[in-house]
Amino acid sequence: MNPEPYTIELGDESDATLVARLHEAVIASGGSIALSTHDLGGTEELICYAIALPGGELEAIAETSMGLRLSGPQELVSALALLLRQN
Repeated sequence: MNPEPYTIELGDESDATLVARLHEAVIASGGSIALSTHDLGGTEELICYAIALPGGELEAIAETSMGLRLSGPQELVSALALLLRQN
């Protein structure tokens, strides 16, 4: 059984600069990031990114009124979040 994913909020879901920095941080970490889901319902939007890093997989979720969240194993989430804060 896998433990519950660790989730943190990175910032505003509509912050294009933050999303670009996330892409850059993933690439700098030797990983890849790809759009996995984009749903729109009324005024609500949900965008999910699949992130593959050398140490495992993460998911970034941008959701209206919920922000941009990063979810996955705690050590990977924390390391990527630290890299984002440094840039």
